[in-house]
Amino acid sequence: MRRRRRLYDGATSDAANAVGVPDKPGWVRGTPPLAVEYASVGQEEEPLQKKIGDLLEAGTRWVWVVRLSGPRRVEVYEQGQPVRVLGTGDVSLAPGVLRKPIPVEALYDREVAHERALENLLERLGYHSLDDVRGEGREEGREEGERAERLAIVLEILSERFGALPETHRDALARSDLATLRALSRRALRAATLDEVFPTE
Repeated sequence: MRRRRRLYDGATSDAANAVGVPDKPGWVRGTPPLAVEYASVGQEEEPLQKKIGDLLEAGTRWVWVVRLSGPRRVEVYEQGQPVRVLGTGDVSLAPGVLRKPIPVEALYDREVAHERALENLLERLGYHSLDDVRGEGREEGREEGERAERLAIVLEILSERFGALPETHRDALARSDLATLRALSRRALRAATLDEVFPTE
């Protein structure tokens, strides 16, 4: 019988991707390479240790036990290795499963977990950080501003040289991208007629 183990989203969404499940809480068939268990007040130690042993025996490489009672900490269980205890300021590693280290706080602090989940999402979209997104937005804003300025220049040149523009030409200009407007502004300065500016119209 195949076992199903719970994978948590947020801080461990990379692990979910590693075994092919969606970016949301859910169950996965088979043995996960990384399992996260939360031990709160009233947690019975014997069943927990048995579960950890079962997971490791079944092939799970790491079991992280997040202790929510007493000092906040994470116990890292790995086959054939002594238990390691990580505290605030430490990071959890799962090479080959997680792309980045997970701050211990991300496993029990909602705000830190959300930050880590956002980093994962941005990374999948090709961004290294939120600053990259902001930078792209600023670049797009600069380009749009330059496009609007170039459009105004072209309209002014054409109006000065050829008088009021037909609506079709105005519409064509409004739809033009920055590169096209640059070319049109140069053409507008040299053209003898509107047909030379808009030869395909």
